[in-house]
Amino acid sequence: MTMIVADRTPRTSSTERQRGGLGRLLSTLTLWSVRDRTRRRLQTLDSHLLNDIGLSRDDVQAEGEKPFWRA
Repeated sequence: MTMIVADRTPRTSSTERQRGGLGRLLSTLTLWSVRDRTRRRLQTLDSHLLNDIGLSRDDVQAEGEKPFWRA
């Protein structure tokens, strides 16, 4: 008896691989943008709100000094 097994290995063309790289790039750029926006907004909160979320003004300043690419 002969058994035929389908090859389930996904085939990727160079175009699909480039889209994967482009997708990673767009994800990274989006992450950096969100990180930058969040840090800027954090700096606008007053001390009462910062206290509510467990942060000090020094914490916010340290976070705000980080470049957007650094977590």
